[in-house]
Amino acid sequence: MSYARSRILWTSFALITIALGTYVAIRFAQGYRPNRSNIVGGNGLLVANSEPKGARVLVNGRFLSATDDTLYLDPGEYDVEIQKDGYFPWRKSVLLEQEVVTQANALLFPTAPGLTPLTLSGARNPIPSPDGQKLVYYTASSSAATKNGYYVHDRVDDQLAFQRGPRQITRTSSLFPVEDTRVVWSPDSTQIMLSSPQKTVLVDPTKLNELESLPDVSFQVSTIFSQWEEEMYQRDRERLAKFPVEIQWVATASAVNVYFSPDEDRLMYTATEAFTLPEHILPVKPGSNTQVQARTTEIGGIYIYDRDEDKQFKLDMDEQYLTWLKDQAEQATASAATLARNANTQEETESVYNPQKKLLSSDLFRSRPLTLESSPSAFTKLQRDNVQDTIMNFLTYHSPLFTHKYQWFPNSWHIIHHSEEGITIEEADTTNKVRVYSGPYDNTFVYPWPNGSRLIIRTNFNQGSLVPVNLYTIDLK
Repeated sequence: MSYARSRILWTSFALITIALGTYVAIRFAQGYRPNRSNIVGGNGLLVANSEPKGARVLVNGRFLSATDDTLYLDPGEYDVEIQKDGYFPWRKSVLLEQEVVTQANALLFPTAPGLTPLTLSGARNPIPSPDGQKLVYYTASSSAATKNGYYVHDRVDDQLAFQRGPRQITRTSSLFPVEDTRVVWSPDSTQIMLSSPQKTVLVDPTKLNELESLPDVSFQVSTIFSQWEEEMYQRDRERLAKFPVEIQWVATASAVNVYFSPDEDRLMYTATEAFTLPEHILPVKPGSNTQVQARTTEIGGIYIYDRDEDKQFKLDMDEQYLTWLKDQAEQATASAATLARNANTQEETESVYNPQKKLLSSDLFRSRPLTLESSPSAFTKLQRDNVQDTIMNFLTYHSPLFTHKYQWFPNSWHIIHHSEEGITIEEADTTNKVRVYSGPYDNTFVYPWPNGSRLIIRTNFNQGSLVPVNLYTIDLK
């Protein structure tokens, strides 16, 4: 009897100890610590991470730890700085709440990035694929004539693939003079259309194609473009359906140049109307971003909406971009006036075409999506009277390179901006803006590597020489 009683007591003691230990562990994880008065107080948890790792974490100017680490601090507002030699510092004001985890995730960029040539024989008209994994461009300066033509570079993260270099997919052909040839990828990035006044063909980007022997699809381009539009329409319906109804209305009725982030959790858009987003479209998320929002829009402003935290921020547009935007608007107005005047006089004059991206999925509130078979006329929104303008519409739809100077970084949180002064990268909440490059380059083309380790630019460091403009990578890691 005494043995049984003793066993029960020890079992009860063990269960109480486990329960107490579990409770203490939970409270410890929630940030509770004994203070100087021996009273347990609830702290805020600051998780400080960095890429690369091993950076210094300063809170209110005082060094506390190294990344990656969790700091337990009294609730309140703190100035957090993350530093590492050779990299731009990361700074942000964060608000810590009791028992709430707040993230400080710093992507650090080098102050002196390296430059690596990607091509050696010139690169003209580089066009990224819609999936962001490939790049097509034209080379005309190879020492061997048979090596001139269109090339594809697979921008994969595999180092061996990077070392293999570009793959030739066509040779130079008199049917496709580079000045008169328009290039566009199919939406699934498996085909490339080359269109010239003489011929239009679909090219396989995985092998060398003989342009003269490829079938001419000039009389089928309208059907091909409609098929592409249907594919893009269905994909965007799926993407947009993940966002709140209020944002769906904005994206389809009050905005142009709507571009989803790579992870599809955020979208960047240019407002065409002034409006105010309601507060708390979604439930407030603990530990969410506390930077100042811009829920009231201005016409022409570029905004980032984050559906994960229901936050909206406005990008700071520099004077150069505002001037460019004004010039684009004036050209569009002049073009419209010329078209109207010519409609009355029946004159034919060449006008400037400035496309703006409007989402194809503007009928998201329909119970069933449209199909090409049932509604063929619904899939001609991007098509114009000539193939050149139609291709420009598809290029604009695929990438903001052809509409303005801002684009997503592959991590879906940073924004790349290029101008005559250089290339900057900032966070989507407009903090931590750094200039990663300020040397000479063609400021009409900047594009990130899929994993964010590099930026691709076109430049020629031998200015004024006969050396062609080549592709280079700015090494960010």
